[in-house]
Amino acid sequence: MSRSARAHRDGREHRRRAAARSLRCAVRAAGLSVLLTLAFCAQASPQRPAPAPSYQPPAWTLPTPAERAYNAIASRVDGTAAMEIVRFMDQYWRIAANPGFNASVDHIQQRLQAAGLTTRTEEFPSPARGWDYQIGTVAFADSGEVLLSRDRDRVSLRINSFSTADDGVEAPLVDVGSGAASSDYDGKDIKGAVVLGSASAAQLWQQGVQARGAIGVISTAIAPYIRPDDPRQFTSSDQWDVLQWSSVPYDADRRAFAFKSSVRAASSMRERLKAGAVRLKVTVQSTFYDGPSRALIAEIPGATKLNERIVMVAHVQEPGANDDGSGCGTLAVLAAAIAKAIRDGALPPPGRTLMFMWADEVAGSRNWLTRHPDQARGVQYMFAMDMTGEDTTKTGGTFLIEKQPDPSAVWVRASDPHTAWGASQVKAESLKGSLLNDLHLAICLRRARDTNWIVKTNPYEGGSDHTAFGQAGIPSLLNWHFTDRYYHTNLDRPEKTSAAEMVNVGSAVATSAWFLASASERDALAVVDLIAASAGARVGEVVSRSARVRPRIPRYRHVPGRREGRGGYPRASSGCHALTSYRRPACSRDRSTAPRPVAALHVRRTSVKAAGTPSSSSKSDVPEAPSPHTRTVRRHAAGSSVCVVASASGSNAPALTKMGTRSSGTSIVMVRLPAWRAPLQKSNQSPSGKYTDR
Repeated sequence: MSRSARAHRDGREHRRRAAARSLRCAVRAAGLSVLLTLAFCAQASPQRPAPAPSYQPPAWTLPTPAERAYNAIASRVDGTAAMEIVRFMDQYWRIAANPGFNASVDHIQQRLQAAGLTTRTEEFPSPARGWDYQIGTVAFADSGEVLLSRDRDRVSLRINSFSTADDGVEAPLVDVGSGAASSDYDGKDIKGAVVLGSASAAQLWQQGVQARGAIGVISTAIAPYIRPDDPRQFTSSDQWDVLQWSSVPYDADRRAFAFKSSVRAASSMRERLKAGAVRLKVTVQSTFYDGPSRALIAEIPGATKLNERIVMVAHVQEPGANDDGSGCGTLAVLAAAIAKAIRDGALPPPGRTLMFMWADEVAGSRNWLTRHPDQARGVQYMFAMDMTGEDTTKTGGTFLIEKQPDPSAVWVRASDPHTAWGASQVKAESLKGSLLNDLHLAICLRRARDTNWIVKTNPYEGGSDHTAFGQAGIPSLLNWHFTDRYYHTNLDRPEKTSAAEMVNVGSAVATSAWFLASASERDALAVVDLIAASAGARVGEVVSRSARVRPRIPRYRHVPGRREGRGGYPRASSGCHALTSYRRPACSRDRSTAPRPVAALHVRRTSVKAAGTPSSSSKSDVPEAPSPHTRTVRRHAAGSSVCVVASASGSNAPALTKMGTRSSGTSIVMVRLPAWRAPLQKSNQSPSGKYTDR
């Protein structure tokens, strides 16, 4: 072998080893990253889709006070008491200002007072008139066979339907197919008839009642994730009898009615129509109520920062046991558990005030934020409790933490998908770093270690009370379950609810809330470590996935005798690996265009004055002199600087402060991470059929 050939061989071997060593170092460095944004965004975009990996975050060790709070609270969360509240609320179709809503508020208040909590109620203008019904029956006029009724179908009559005469009304039935388009009504006599269609009740109302004079409509519309026509989703009886409740506009001029139909009832009507004209007898007795919307509030006062709050909210309205009787019951028993732990001496009083609220969904939260601007400014974190008690063996789906908006809400990641609910548009420039997502997930996973509880996350989608607080700039997340095959249906009843699940959610939320209200500066630094480990795990998962589904690289045909790796990818000698941007031209020998060697990763943490300014520099991410808490770690990764703030209080104010907003004292985490950017796919399109609330 000639000297030049041997030198070429040795150089190629050196480059191969260097690239492999760089890759190993880069993967290790990813585990030290605390940059939440890039942790979510650094997703390689393969040319062909690959199945999402089954990624479960590791169960991190909690800060000692959080572990102590968990042990004190979990044994005191009463699942039986939560189920009692669910069963009581299940009696009513709860709408703001109607008797069922007010009875539920009064019942929860009694339970809280019995647990030793101080409560109050507040009244706000109701966004609409209250409504309820006593009779809602659809039957064949000739045979009297009942198709839909309150006793059997419970929520088949649409909100805002008006009463008929006491003895009912008879009218012809007209099937318009879909009924969403004007052409569906061509050649059909609609005036004075009852319209049957598969479009939504609102669409049938507009086309049939408002435009053509129908006296009522019957809709068979149902969300695609419920799928009553899919036998894998339901038992035989559920498949035929499920229907989703909804509403129609309040219309005092036409005073019409609207129903939702089950598959069984719709099939009977359409079969009869095949044989000829069909007349229905419809009887409706409904009542409208004028009055305020009430909110129930309980508080455990803060010992050191009375005017700062951690807020937890469950909504009272809607008729479901899971949606949201279970959220109301879970919130009530977790509040009672914290109060009992404090009375028993197992926990000290929280540093900040803990506030628990039951109200009309979203509207109640917005009213409170508007009516109490001084208190709202002191809210540090918020937890929404919606559909928290599902028996997932019956409802499907799983428990989910819907995160405060983060990069996964803007850029789709295969391992962190949206639910069937659908994505909401989130602007990248609106994202702010926060410790809330990782801390609460870690506490939920701590509960999972004890109970084998399945805990997952989803990107921000909106639709419950966390939306109102998030829009006010308050870090907020949602505790819920989805996909639920009984969501917004007549079959969302207590037998689909699990006391054990409410204990799981209640234990985790209560622990997170108490810890956030009471943590010291030392605890804040422990949270920084937890965030670093969590972000590193995400980066490691992305790196691992990127290595499995790397984009194909152009072959460098000018390199004589070059061998390809498996699957047609270049070997490591080409310098291509998971953390490299592939920018070298396909036929270039210029080494300056090759992927650059990886640079150093720096993680710095330093204390900041209570005023939120650096201890010795005007730039918060480059302190002039490290504090005693400063720690610098150097590893290898491609580098570009970005700063993330993980909050801590000043030395005289032992509590966590909000991350990135209105910090009274802060720990800074500065990271150098890969300058490489994979192509990112934005998720700005929302699927059709999305509901306006949860």
